[in-house]
Amino acid sequence: MKKRLLKRGETSGRDDDNIESIRKRFATFKETSMPVVDWFEQRGQLRKVSSVQTVEEVWSATKAAFDQALAAKPDFKVALLFSMPFRCSPFVRAIS
Repeated sequence: MKKRLLKRGETSGRDDDNIESIRKRFATFKETSMPVVDWFEQRGQLRKVSSVQTVEEVWSATKAAFDQALAAKPDFKVALLFSMPFRCSPFVRAIS
């Protein structure tokens, strides 16, 4: 992801597509988003869907996750984490 963002920065004109900003974004994600993911996972409310498939397959798996959770308990709250393990850091791969 770091390589992709740096490459995007070559043509996007975005000031925040530089290594310092990218590292800060990754750290912010880890510090602020992962506790939310962990909270849902600890309560058995996290469903993971791999995005290493076609758009149609991702949608089908996402819909199935929602349908299954909602069928079991209509007021069930669902969180989904989408990741591409082959493109992610070891940290993200470990939680996928």
